[in-house]
Amino acid sequence: MFASHSIMFALLGFLAGANACIDCPAAIKINGNVVKLQGTTPYGTLTHCFYLDNNTGLSASCTYYTANGRLETGASTCPRTVTVKDRACRP
Repeated sequence: MFASHSIMFALLGFLAGANACIDCPAAIKINGNVVKLQGTTPYGTLTHCFYLDNNTGLSASCTYYTANGRLETGASTCPRTVTVKDRACRP
């Protein structure tokens, strides 16, 4: 009985994360320059945020865990955490 409850809560937790959406910051600073968000791409358990300034050529990539908004990998200028929304991402 205990095992079935644990499995059920684990499944519900996974499904909640699957329906979550990362809110990438609209802009980040790179070398003192504000660089705007160009795109957000969810894939699997991660969400990728790409920043580009066409005028200066500055760019950065930030990849976050979709379920908790923590930085998985990215430039040193990427925020360490971002907001997670409790709804599915829109394409």
